[in-house]
Amino acid sequence: MLAAEVPGESTEEATETAVQDVPVTSLIPKFHVVLLDDDDHTYDYVLEMLADLFGHSLSTAYTMAVMVDTKGRVIVDTTHTKSGRN
Repeated sequence: MLAAEVPGESTEEATETAVQDVPVTSLIPKFHVVLLDDDDHTYDYVLEMLADLFGHSLSTAYTMAVMVDTKGRVIVDTTHTKSGRN
């Protein structure tokens, strides 16, 4: 039965009741951790860092390393803390 079909209840009253029943939740902002390209770090270092700090597999880390090398930047993690550490 639709809310508007409830005997003795208008559509406006049904809408107000439905809105009141919706739980209010606050959204947690998300932050991206971005790796920028440089000429100082080797592929081996970047692969090890991505695996150790973010838990990426070597395959994923290599894909990210190639992307940062060609595009200049890559998102390596998305988290809810500004520091990039959960």
